[in-house]
Amino acid sequence: MLFEVKSELTKKDFFELQRVNAKTPSRWHTVKTILCVFGIAVFVQLSVLIVYYRMWTDRALMLRMGLLVLFLLMLPLVQRFTAAQAYRANRSLLNAWYRFEDEQIEAGVESMSAQYAYSAFTALYHSRGVYYLYVDKGHAFVLPERCFTQGDPAAFGRFIAEKTGLEMKEIK
Repeated sequence: MLFEVKSELTKKDFFELQRVNAKTPSRWHTVKTILCVFGIAVFVQLSVLIVYYRMWTDRALMLRMGLLVLFLLMLPLVQRFTAAQAYRANRSLLNAWYRFEDEQIEAGVESMSAQYAYSAFTALYHSRGVYYLYVDKGHAFVLPERCFTQGDPAAFGRFIAEKTGLEMKEIK
């Protein structure tokens, strides 16, 4: 066994994963970005119409504008709330262990374990002392450097990049 990690992810780690997921390309994040840009464009257009054409006397238009502004302001709060709910729901899965051997990776939680080939990974990221090894666009092994029980965390990036044939990308 070359590396061993006993991961106990905190709420901060979980929110950091959400931040990293937002910076990695996926279909959902593209759709979310398009929706945000569309919402901002509609907001700006309605603002210009109201100011330019002096339509502030129309109560129905003002109500719709107010609801749109409220919706746009509430998006970050709703996203934070749903992330906190997801953390509570998945808490038992966040305490995992990983063993990196020459030929394969063994990973598990309290009730189950699985084996992975190094070729199973699709992307590798490192950010703020945490390694993210993506099996697909929605699932990643989250390995904080503080949780390594065997092996040097600084050498892990080179090791996993060599084994998978992928580039370790640094996210700020």
